[in-house]
Amino acid sequence: MMKIKKFGLLALGMLTIWNNISAQPRLGIPAKTLLKNAVLKAKKENKQVLLVAYSSTNAWSPFLQKVLNNPEVKPILSKNFVLCEINPKEPLKYRERENPDAKEVFDQYYIKTEGIPPYPAVILLDQNVKVLAQFSGGFTEGLADLSKLSDLLTKNKTFTFRDAEDLNRKVTALYKKIAPPAAQDIISQTVAIANKENKKAFIIFHASWCHWCHVLDTAMSQPSVRAFFDKKYAINHITVLESENHITDQNPGAKEIIKKYQGPDRIGIPYWIIIDKNGKFLADYNGYPDTADESTYKTFEKILRETGGATPSELEEIKRVFASIKSKF
Repeated sequence: MMKIKKFGLLALGMLTIWNNISAQPRLGIPAKTLLKNAVLKAKKENKQVLLVAYSSTNAWSPFLQKVLNNPEVKPILSKNFVLCEINPKEPLKYRERENPDAKEVFDQYYIKTEGIPPYPAVILLDQNVKVLAQFSGGFTEGLADLSKLSDLLTKNKTFTFRDAEDLNRKVTALYKKIAPPAAQDIISQTVAIANKENKKAFIIFHASWCHWCHVLDTAMSQPSVRAFFDKKYAINHITVLESENHITDQNPGAKEIIKKYQGPDRIGIPYWIIIDKNGKFLADYNGYPDTADESTYKTFEKILRETGGATPSELEEIKRVFASIKSKF
């Protein structure tokens, strides 16, 4: 009886292990195999290889994958290149997209560049698997980054001017469908509204991950103070310093603009600037106005008085609301 019981437990244990193994996501084709086949095809057809690395950790990866496999784009690329697509790094829930040994292949050919995310990456290889050029990080800077990708592709001597022009036009059209507006355009549009409505432009630099950015928005949107802000300011947001999984939301040019206004001694968000209706810079503030910090909060109140004509009663209510909202977060 004991033997039967032990056998039953053993069988149950083996079944559990098998179910766990079966439940694991299936991995893709080995990257070394994909690259080997791509190089053989490139030699046979006298082309170059585009080694493309994606990762769902960066929101530009799906966009690039759609672009390179777009029915209007792919035929142009196929005339000159053999596409080799790999996924070196995926979180567990997307593990089935990852190619075995892809990280090894990627690390062998990708040249790390400080300040630029590694994914997505496009690496141009010759038929001897020599790196000719690379592009990575996506299209955070908009058309400037699209131009960099175009420059990489045109390093192929067989890539004609007509092909390059056609490709640029198609890729740019695809980008514009999903791209956020440029940061400078947001500022210009907000200043134009301020001019029309005789207000000041109030530009807030923020990001999805920024806790105090959300607290600031919540405080300013409370009914008892919103009337003041809406009456005195044309308010808009610029997304900057965004995380990789939301990087497609970042407004092109935002990093340069916030750096210009903050200067070398300040960093971080939320950060906001006030500009008059003629585009002249008036004031700025870094962080959430903390009523517990008397000196910095007085600066905040001074800005509201000088740029928005805030009355003592309005300032008192703003202070009450900002303190209350902070205590709830």
